[in-house]
Amino acid sequence: MTNLAINSLPDDVDIAITHRDLTDRARATVPNAHHISLSNFLDGAVYDDLVAQLVDAQSGSTEAAPAPAVEQKAEEEGNKLELTEESVFLGLKSDNKQDAIKFAGEQLVKLNKVAPEYVDGMFAREELVSTYLGESIAVPHGTIEAKEFVKETGIVFCQYPEGIQWGEDEDDVAKMVIGIAAQGDEHNMVLMAITNSLDDEEAVALLQTTSNKEDVLRILNGN
Repeated sequence: MTNLAINSLPDDVDIAITHRDLTDRARATVPNAHHISLSNFLDGAVYDDLVAQLVDAQSGSTEAAPAPAVEQKAEEEGNKLELTEESVFLGLKSDNKQDAIKFAGEQLVKLNKVAPEYVDGMFAREELVSTYLGESIAVPHGTIEAKEFVKETGIVFCQYPEGIQWGEDEDDVAKMVIGIAAQGDEHNMVLMAITNSLDDEEAVALLQTTSNKEDVLRILNGN
């Protein structure tokens, strides 16, 4: 599995998973691929169906299908979030997602994870497609071009208990804004670590309301 810009998709790609707003562009770029369009990247049923299809496709083979490289690497290295108290911000308020993106980016700069130019890349990414994942979670991050401004992989967790309207649908309200900066191909591993940590309704509910940073560190760091 590889995270790519749509215009960088190779002609021989088998499966393209894109946000619904980008699926038409992806179809035009790689018309022979199987396209999966998502509105909620945390919808586990979609991935379960995909896995089932891949298993069926491999059923005629005597060899077991290899684990996806990103998943295998994540299992080997464990949860790579490694949050500290300095990267957790609770009880925030914001009238719009632009201010929330700016705040998350500025904190990444202060933590020396990125250069200031990376924040511009976060806004550029949001203009391409919403970074709202679903389940009250948004993950603003820079474009592929902005990776040159990443000094070290890291995230910041920003809690907005009153919520921020993030996507076009009225239900796309983010209460957890997780700013991401990732070097190389670590972006997928960071996203996987986040989604694995938040695969629990009680944990998600707690993260939206807690006033204790230790709760955030325990859940997201997998302690």
